[in-house]
Parts: sequence; structure tokens; C-alpha cells
Amino acid sequence: MNCSVTYPGDANLMTMVAIWYTTDKPNYEKPPYFSNDLAEGRTEMEGRYQTIGDVNTGDCRFRLDRARQVDDGIKLYLRIRGRKLNGELISYLFTEQYFLVKILPLTEKPTIMHSTPFANRPVKYICTAPGRCKGHPIPIIRWIGSLTERPTVQNTSVFDGRTAIYSSSYIIRGSYRDNGKLLKCLVSLDDGVNEVTAVIRLNFIGNGNTVDGQRKTKY
Repeated sequence: MNCSVTYPGDANLMTMVAIWYTTDKPNYEKPPYFSNDLAEGRTEMEGRYQTIGDVNTGDCRFRLDRARQVDDGIKLYLRIRGRKLNGELISYLFTEQYFLVKILPLTEKPTIMHSTPFANRPVKYICTAPGRCKGHPIPIIRWIGSLTERPTVQNTSVFDGRTAIYSSSYIIRGSYRDNGKLLKCLVSLDDGVNEVTAVIRLNFIGNGNTVDGQRKTKY
């Protein structure tokens, strides 16, 4: 989640700490919900909330991994603490501005692409999971299809900075006997509650040489 703050000109940037609470009236003697300073402790014990920005530069971005329905509706209030160059304490709690965590169900469908579906040749189907967020949960991709031959399935992930693309390839030798059958790609997150599906109807075409292993004879 994006977050940025501006410090006073006389702030000692190397001392700045971002501390997050779930109330606008926190007790500073008790641990916060989470913080980029391990010495502060935390009440969110699973470590799913993590600061990912450089707080010393005013970047207070954080990430939520393995989002769950129990996170929905949580309000997060930011407190900035540090020192000025003269040693004076800086402590400011943002009470008018807060982050509201909203958990939405997985609705975007995966996409399926494939090479030219020649019969009697290997054909690769690639299913790409929706979303581009790096971190957890990692999408679970599975295939369903009762085809003639046994497929080869390979899962891959590509990372680029803070984004990730998760996909799965389904490689099978094309057969006319499978024409009209459905191949399904299903994607879910690790909570298993929501699952989205993409479906493709198979239609293998001839390459002019063979039909399911038998050579064509031209007259």
C-alpha cells in the first residue's frame, strides 16, 4: 500500500520510525500493530504486515501478505517517531488520515494462450493467473481435462521489481480424438475460498502428413 510523509527540515532522517496502530488513541506503552523497528514489538504476530519502504526518506509503504477476510475493515493509523538534529523528539500520530483495509474476493479470470494446435504434435497451453502482486499468497494453478494422452505440466513465475507473473503450461500431443473436449485452468489463493476458471474448447487441426499416427494417402 502506498504511503509517504514529509519530515521537518531539521529532522535527523536516520532516526525516523514508522509505527502502525489500529486505533487513533493508542497506548504508547504497549506494542503497536506493526512497525519497521523490531524493538517496538508488534501485536500482529504472523508477520503478514511488513514495511517495504525506506522510512528514512519518507517512504512508509507497507505490504499485506496472505490477506484474509479477518483483515477486512481494519483501520491503520500511522505514527512517525524520530529525532531532530538537535536531539529533540519528533512524534506525530496521523488521526485524521488512515488506511482502511478492504478485502475483495478474487473475481478476475485467468487467461489461456496456446501454440498452433496441430494434431500429432506437442501443443503448449499457458494459463496466466490474474493479478501482478509480488508476495504471498502465491496463486495455486491447476488443470482439469480428460484428454487422450498424459500431459506435462510446468509452473513458472517471473519477477520484475515489485510485480510477479505466475503461470502454468500444459503440454500435450494433439489428437483429433480430443476435439471438442474442454480444458480448464483453475486459479485460487492459499485460503482456498475463491477460485476462478478459464475454459478453452480443443480443436486440433491437421498438418497434412498424418491423422493420429496414420499417414494420409492422396489419390
